Amino acid sequence: MIVIDGYEFPPFDLERLLRTVFRFEPRESFGVFTDLPDPRAVEGFSYLGHPGLGPQKLAFTVLFSGLLRPISTTRPSTPTARRAAATSTSRTRP
Repeated sequence: MIVIDGYEFPPFDLERLLRTVFRFEPRESFGVFTDLPDPRAVEGFSYLGHPGLGPQKLAFTVLFSGLLRPISTTRPSTPTARRAAATSTSRTRP
């Protein structure tokens, strides 16, 4: 768990994000955009070699690389995964 300002959050899970927040369905398309000081740096992902740009590099690692893996849009298969999915979608902030 990650705790921020007293609120507990489960570890980041790209599959859960797509399934619960965006409700991504098979055959749907979507885009991931990143803000770069020089948009030409996206060519060949050259911005990954630039100093700084931590959020953009993290987005590449988590989102782009994560999207290269197959994403399941089915219900989690194990009891632990089902509990984690259920608790992550039922939490609300006061």
